[in-house]
Amino acid sequence: MSTSASKVYQAAGSTTRGRPARSRLVAVLSATAAATAVWLIVDPVLGNDLRVEMGSADQGRVMDVGLALVVVTALLSSLAGWGLLELLERFRSDGARLWAIAAVVVTVLSLSGPLVGAITAATTVALIAMHLAVAVVLVPLLVRTSGHAEGR
Repeated sequence: MSTSASKVYQAAGSTTRGRPARSRLVAVLSATAAATAVWLIVDPVLGNDLRVEMGSADQGRVMDVGLALVVVTALLSSLAGWGLLELLERFRSDGARLWAIAAVVVTVLSLSGPLVGAITAATTVALIAMHLAVAVVLVPLLVRTSGHAEGR
């Protein structure tokens, strides 16, 4: 493909090597929506105020986990995941596989936050559900967009 045709193709919604940016954006927005849906069910519908303890117990700093925090955190972490996938695919032929492994590891590590910081058991369960909702939506959707995913 010529350089100018490649630029037009990329501008039309594709990233390098023909992976559709639109599909990856949908994956990011879907993962964000999944976390948001969990929050909407747990907080306003079930009436469970999500609160976490920040810092050590003797500091007593408590933070409410509101909708804006959930949306921004899910969106930024999903965008970071997309960026890492792009980077790995650019430099490694097995970038999607490496990314999927890294995504699972990051998801498992991210669960330590709710396990340590949540004030109630219900908040722990809700926050873990949000973390898992993002991963369960984002990982397969982004891997599916990889040109190397079809050959497995």
